[in-house]
Amino acid sequence: MNKTRRLLLIAVSAWITWRANTYGTLQVVVQDERGGPVAEAEVHVGFIKPIPQGMGWGGGHEIKWQYLTETNGICTIRNMVSHELGIAVWKPSFYWWHSGRVSLPSPVQFSDDSAANQICLTAILVRVVNPIPLYARRAGWQNGLLLPREQPAGFDLIAGDWVEPHGTGKVADLVFELRRTVFGKDGRGHDLHETELRVTFANPGDGILAVPMRPLAAAGSELRLPREAPENGYESEWVQRWWRDERGSHSNLRNDRGYFLRVRSQVDSQGAVTNALYGKIQGDIECIYWEDPARLSFTYYLNPTPNDRNLEFDPKRNLFTNLKPAERVFAP
Repeated sequence: MNKTRRLLLIAVSAWITWRANTYGTLQVVVQDERGGPVAEAEVHVGFIKPIPQGMGWGGGHEIKWQYLTETNGICTIRNMVSHELGIAVWKPSFYWWHSGRVSLPSPVQFSDDSAANQICLTAILVRVVNPIPLYARRAGWQNGLLLPREQPAGFDLIAGDWVEPHGTGKVADLVFELRRTVFGKDGRGHDLHETELRVTFANPGDGILAVPMRPLAAAGSELRLPREAPENGYESEWVQRWWRDERGSHSNLRNDRGYFLRVRSQVDSQGAVTNALYGKIQGDIECIYWEDPARLSFTYYLNPTPNDRNLEFDPKRNLFTNLKPAERVFAP
């Protein structure tokens, strides 16, 4: 075999190997909340490039690519070289959008632009409108807020602590009570039980409103709840439940739910709310309920301006100034 044919064979083999590791085309369509195209948005693609067969072992090495959308809001990336990847989209004056985990089709050899080997994602960028200072805290994320069983305990959202005698708070914005009943043991020695964490309020007009929220690992904006709290729809009680029977453990917790709060309400003679503070809880309330005292943790935000329902948080202007690292909030 002469030198020219040998070089040509090496080149063809390398090209076939490259094509065999190509996973097709990725198209990202970037729109604003009204469906309009967002031009010049940054599209960040991160993935692990696998190690070719025969070249050792391991997961490969990390690669990051960055692109810009065109005037139609579309970014097209051809000849992807990884099956699993993550995408983040950003533009000034908008919140980040994250794809979660994305899987591309199986490798293709000779049809990069085949429709069967393309994947199209739509990223909705949420505009930054009016971020403001709020009280924002990851309460209990250091060691847990200790809650004795069968004893109602009030929590002051501005003090960030239980009210007396359990802490230094003055106003019981939220009242927690944990009730646990054990019926016996299952075949493995686990407690058969029903446990309830009740959240109630001290004032008429106060309440909590459960709303859908993007799960942390799912695709969507970093602003996971609406910017503004609703004016109505609040309930005076919320109950989280855990139970275990012979079939196993169960709960009503969800990873796609958040809450709005209305506290420190004042009402008129007809019972209509005339004055209140509004807040939000990002995600469910975590509870290590099998310990006594139990340990609570939750991430909350509170607007201290009466009747202002704006809850778009500016993380650089937290009204809490003495938070421990584990208590700090960086999400809007």
